Parts: sequence; structure tokens; C-alpha cells
Amino acid sequence: MFLFEKLIYFAGIDKVRFRRPVVPGDQLIYEMEVLKQKGKIWKMAGTAKVENKVVAEAQFMAAFA
Repeated sequence: MFLFEKLIYFAGIDKVRFRRPVVPGDQLIYEMEVLKQKGKIWKMAGTAKVENKVVAEAQFMAAFA
């Protein structure tokens, strides 16, 4: 687990897929994997799950301040 005490700026999102609806009361669990890091820019792939079923997936870019 990473704990950051710095600002993280959302820089972009690609390859987004919404697989199932999410309703109020659902608990979202995010699983992220670092694909690439160059300086302060990171590219990650991740999934969001509810009850161990994938509800969304995407690739993200973030800039760490």
C-alpha cells in the first residue's frame, strides 16, 4: 500500500469501459497497477469492483507534485 503526502493531479484517462451499474450503498474496491513512470508522470491501469465483480476499468495518467 502506498501512502502519499503529496498532491496528485489527474492528467488523463484512456480505454475506459463501464461493465455494470453501481448503485448507492455499493462498496467500490479499486485495484491499480503502475504501467509506466517517467519523472513525476505515472501511467496506471485499474479496475473498480463491487462484490468481486468488475464494474469499470481504465488506464489513468497522473502527475505527482
